[in-house]
Amino acid sequence: MKRILAVASIVALAASPALARDGDHMSDADLGPAVSGKTIQGNMKGSGNYTEYYAPDGTVKGKDYTGNWRIDDNDCLCVSYSTNPTESCWHGRVENGNVTWMRDGVEDGKGTVTDGDNGGFRDNDNARR
Repeated sequence: MKRILAVASIVALAASPALARDGDHMSDADLGPAVSGKTIQGNMKGSGNYTEYYAPDGTVKGKDYTGNWRIDDNDCLCVSYSTNPTESCWHGRVENGNVTWMRDGVEDGKGTVTDGDNGGFRDNDNARR
């Protein structure tokens, strides 16, 4: 019986997403690669709809704005924008191409993650369309 439980535990672990997690969010080793070089389109409770490209060089680009992104020591995605230089940070959870943004343990937004620059922002240094 112990052997069956051990095998079942291994199978369950193998079937789970291959993401290191700390509680309800991803670690910095997983969140960075999950957003780098990707476009995220979604909705934030405080600011509404967004579409942003997170370039591998740490820049973030959206319609009519640019900024910078980084993963901080608390495993948060932190972003500062040209329109608002004050940095804002969120824990992220990416599963099956969807992201949930958390702040202070409360869901603050959601989005869909796709590979590449689907907003056409990467080659537009001013991020204007």
